[in-house]
Amino acid sequence: MRKREESILIHKIHLWKILYSPKKVFKELHRADEVEGWLSQFIVLLFVSGFLSSLNFYAVIMSKHTSSQDLEKMGFSQLNVQEIALFLSFTFMIVSIVTIIVSIGVFTSILSLFFKEVGFKIIFIIVLYSVTTGVVHLLLELPLIFLLDYNPLEYSFYSLAYVIQDYTDSLFLPIFLNYLSIFTIWGLVILYLGLREFSRKSNVIIATIIITVSLVLIFFMTKLDIRAMTSS
Repeated sequence: MRKREESILIHKIHLWKILYSPKKVFKELHRADEVEGWLSQFIVLLFVSGFLSSLNFYAVIMSKHTSSQDLEKMGFSQLNVQEIALFLSFTFMIVSIVTIIVSIGVFTSILSLFFKEVGFKIIFIIVLYSVTTGVVHLLLELPLIFLLDYNPLEYSFYSLAYVIQDYTDSLFLPIFLNYLSIFTIWGLVILYLGLREFSRKSNVIIATIIITVSLVLIFFMTKLDIRAMTSS
């Protein structure tokens, strides 16, 4: 936060600050007359998330989780493993970036219907802050690929799905719970703090809307995942 011409308060977006002082960040955002840097931070978030996603994907392919026979089934028998890994990782990066754009856009649009008093731009910024926890998630997944017998493309170590996957025959439940990692919950708490700062609604209503919208979206994403798995 800084002043320009001793009258206009400007809030400069730094997404990483939300990880350790969310209340302070949202109070400064609320007091500001102008907000700068949200677009550049959005672009940085997209490319950092996409790069880390592709890095994790590359690590999994190059590990024992993917055999040469598995790669041949994908139709890449004419290429060596290194070339295949690089190609698929780049593709996965693009898919990850598009997925983040769509997810942020849909989530912001839906929340804007319930929090019209906050405004689309502010909700977008709050959502942008909340998904920053996903970068931390991707960073902490990478060492586990090498340290444990672990494939994050199946189930995240940081979700309940990793615990229950061997104790249920359900296809839906592990996938659903995989979306509810500790980083997802952390992001929803940040989302709640941001909307509480700007909205006139009660804390209970804000929390209820966030939880309901999130669970509905996760439900549909789970259904899409199952359809993709069963049709392949």
